[in-house]
Amino acid sequence: MTEQEQRSTIHYEQAHSLEHQAEDEISFADLLEVLIIKKIPLLAITFICTLFSIYYANTVTPIYRSTISIQEPHETFLASLPAQVTKHLPGGIAETGKTGKGTNPNPNAFAIFLSKVMSYSFKKTVFENGNFFEKFYGKSNTTDIENTVLRIHNSISISKEKLNAELPDFEKPVILEMTGTKPKVMSKFLTALVESAKQATIKELKDLTSLIVKNEISKISREIDFIRAAEEEDYIKDRIIFSEALSTAKIMGIKNNNFDKLRSNNVTVGISSKGRTSFDSGSMALESFLESQEQATIKVQDTTLPVWYLYGEKALLQELNVIKLRKKGAHIPGINLKKISLEKYKNIDPSSLKIKVITISQPSIPPSAPFKPNKRRFILIGMVAGLVISIFMAFMLHSIDQVRKKRLPTTSTGD
Repeated sequence: MTEQEQRSTIHYEQAHSLEHQAEDEISFADLLEVLIIKKIPLLAITFICTLFSIYYANTVTPIYRSTISIQEPHETFLASLPAQVTKHLPGGIAETGKTGKGTNPNPNAFAIFLSKVMSYSFKKTVFENGNFFEKFYGKSNTTDIENTVLRIHNSISISKEKLNAELPDFEKPVILEMTGTKPKVMSKFLTALVESAKQATIKELKDLTSLIVKNEISKISREIDFIRAAEEEDYIKDRIIFSEALSTAKIMGIKNNNFDKLRSNNVTVGISSKGRTSFDSGSMALESFLESQEQATIKVQDTTLPVWYLYGEKALLQELNVIKLRKKGAHIPGINLKKISLEKYKNIDPSSLKIKVITISQPSIPPSAPFKPNKRRFILIGMVAGLVISIFMAFMLHSIDQVRKKRLPTTSTGD
């Protein structure tokens, strides 16, 4: 092969290679050309996918979300009750111990309310009393009520509001949420559930307060009866002692007292904490004498002086008059404070207590749009998916057409 022929062959191969390279490269204009050529299947596939997404979005049962927002109020009804009552009530502060700080072992009223709201049995009571089976399903049926209430129970959740992150945890509203297919009925059920739980909590607190008050009244009444019984026993004992001494003094003709003989007989008599001597039950005359002598001890070294001789007829008559006044209840030590405390508890009317369990920060309003499925998003996804599929199919069809064209036999025309 000559040098000229080699150069011609190399030139031909280079030209052929450049031709194939140009054919393999696809420009943006080529893409548009393919899409325009295959516009009918492209639009058809996109249209079909969009129609399918619209149909699916409208045939799938929508799921709604109903909510109600509640908040814990400041409990003020405890301030109107005695500490002896409030320490046994929810939210009350118990007496301080060794640490000097009060303790609160009982849950507050809001916690009791939440426990009722999340209770299956309480939901069932509200469901049955409100005839919600018919409202949810359009018919009355008591055979499947257990499973129905269980489904409703599982569809209700409780959470803290997350928007106000700067607030303390106890000040954040509590959101009660229910999901289902009947927005209006769900909203009514949440409202009925919250209201029923609130009233049940108020009744429970009032009943508990009434029970505690009755127990305190019974306790104080028993203490008063005990004081009176002890006073009655002392009264009988003192009356017998001084009556017998008076009879003896009259017989012996002792008119005046002989308190001045106490020192001469080495007898030291003082006043006890109850105002009585160590050898008799009570003596106003002897107390006056000892006070004038500034005695301050309780000690009897010589008790040879009898009561009738020591007091005399006049002093004994005076003592008996004092004892008669004690019988009429003119003065019983410690009983007046008990009576005042008793009247205070008797004036407490638990039914009139203004108990605020919750504050509704946002009522339950039926939602206007479902949260599942989102129709607009679903239709948009269908359109995009249809467009992607149609473009892919258009290029597949174009590739198939190109392969077919290459396989067709080429015919040449000549003279």
